[in-house]
Amino acid sequence: MFKKRIIHIGTLAKDFNSLVDIGTDHAYLPIYLALNYDYKHILATDINSGPLEAAKKNIAKYHLENIIELKLCDGLDQIEGKYDLLSICGMGGKLITNILEKGLNKIDNFSYLILSPNNNQHFVREFLAQNNYEIVDESNVFDYKYYEVIVAKKSLNKVDYSDLEIKYGPILLKKKNDLFIAHYEADLKHLKEKNSPYLVKQIEELEKVLKM
Repeated sequence: MFKKRIIHIGTLAKDFNSLVDIGTDHAYLPIYLALNYDYKHILATDINSGPLEAAKKNIAKYHLENIIELKLCDGLDQIEGKYDLLSICGMGGKLITNILEKGLNKIDNFSYLILSPNNNQHFVREFLAQNNYEIVDESNVFDYKYYEVIVAKKSLNKVDYSDLEIKYGPILLKKKNDLFIAHYEADLKHLKEKNSPYLVKQIEELEKVLKM
């Protein structure tokens, strides 16, 4: 039931007690957290009623109704109160950014944000920097494709990242672990195989990143 990506995100969220999970779908992340860690309250939301019906059945299966609450709402609309953690995972970076922008007056109610866009991660990092959210951790996981997970918190200081840090991740660039290298070596090989003069700059950038 629990995919590698859910377990990976769960380990990053293990030290908290309360969570709002936006776009919860079938509530796999809330269920995983409630089963394995000391969570007192999880609010799982979705914009569509269908996934919430499936989530309700999954929650009942594990008898977690006293921990996980479901809410039909759009993004951070109707979310009140303070929580340890906000998670938005499993959707595009542009959509995650739109949710954060729309709920900008509410995200300060969360101590930390865990964000895992399926693509366009740079939109998320740009938003975080522009709104003085510091990226305190980043990691990657391979679950049929490469995913990145960003952990951020509000900073009292101005947050500024270079273009490469926005694109590839400030902490991922420092860690440059085996998954990071495998991901971008595969991308580099794919670009070179296309043998297009229009891709020269992208190839040069990737070669630079891998040698840093």
